[in-house]
Amino acid sequence: NTASQILEVLNKTGKWMGEVCNIKKDGTILCCQNKISLFDHPEYGRVGVSIITEITELRKAEEKIKQRNEDLGLINSLNEALNNGNSLIEILQLLVRETKRIFSGFGATVYLLSEDRKYLVLQISILPPAITSQIESLIGMGMPKISIQLKPGSLFYKALQEDKPELINDPKVIQELMAECTENKLLKKNIPKIFTIMDFQSMINVPLFSNGEAIGMLDISRKEPFTELDVIRIKSISGQVTSIIQRKKTDEDLKKHRGQLEDMVKARTIELESKNTKLERFNQLFVGREFRIKELRDQVKELEEQIVKVKK
Repeated sequence: NTASQILEVLNKTGKWMGEVCNIKKDGTILCCQNKISLFDHPEYGRVGVSIITEITELRKAEEKIKQRNEDLGLINSLNEALNNGNSLIEILQLLVRETKRIFSGFGATVYLLSEDRKYLVLQISILPPAITSQIESLIGMGMPKISIQLKPGSLFYKALQEDKPELINDPKVIQELMAECTENKLLKKNIPKIFTIMDFQSMINVPLFSNGEAIGMLDISRKEPFTELDVIRIKSISGQVTSIIQRKKTDEDLKKHRGQLEDMVKARTIELESKNTKLERFNQLFVGREFRIKELRDQVKELEEQIVKVKK
């Protein structure tokens, strides 16, 4: 509340209560609750009494509870989508949407490793539509499909090797990461302009590991700098997120392979049926031929017997 609003409430009710948070020199936040009451003093007239109580730790505890509930809500939502039979893409869409929301992000992206494990392939990305339009206008084409080659020494390669969330608040490093997302020279040339359009200053790269093996990466970006507390928070949920993704990915891979196997069995069955049909025709022809030969032999034998009779 502004000073004028506080005075207005005090004049009407004689009481006001509110919170004030200030940033200290060391960067920490100090929160206080302020209660003001007005009363008439016989000597000094209208007097205000203010009682200030520090509530920093209380607000921190409340924020932790709020964040914990949000994190559990995210995991529960993903598990529910998995149990309901949602597709992998639908689960990833839910992940980036909710991650972007609970971390107050600018955007969120999920990559999964290609089958040969040489590329990070973009699956889902959420950016504001206006930003997407500006980028497409700048590059003169629709947003390209992103497939990041994992070259030894590259930033994405290093991130996957380290297997821990990485906090990045350096604009130069962020632009280097963006440059690794394309091999297109025109796009690489326009990275500084694209970075300016996107206008975010901080990001967290989260490698997704299952049973000690990388399966992909999640990154979150926002305009306000992320903190180490944000890194700790997302690290605590990344394992469960990865487990859900891996379970769905395995399920869809099994269905895909089962479908391929069924197609192979079907094709083989058709092939065998075709061969059986041909074999039956051959047998019919062969049996018919043998029967005809027997008939001819019987006829020849009968003629021979008649000739013998005639000679006699």
